[in-house]
Amino acid sequence: MAHSSSPPFKCPNCKALYQVVPIEAESASDGQLTCRTCGGPLPARDGQFALKYFLLRRSGEFKRHAYSVV
Repeated sequence: MAHSSSPPFKCPNCKALYQVVPIEAESASDGQLTCRTCGGPLPARDGQFALKYFLLRRSGEFKRHAYSVV
């Protein structure tokens, strides 16, 4: 993974779009990251780097359902 400007990442479950920032971390964390849109699992690490996700755009499928509740 590039450290300066990573390409956007799409959630493999719902296709929500994230910007991912790698952060150098000494210890391995077993913490699990989940998508803010669908709750699906996201990779927490890339080698020695912990990954931090910034939501850029929710997937269209989940956004439509959120507004269709009566």
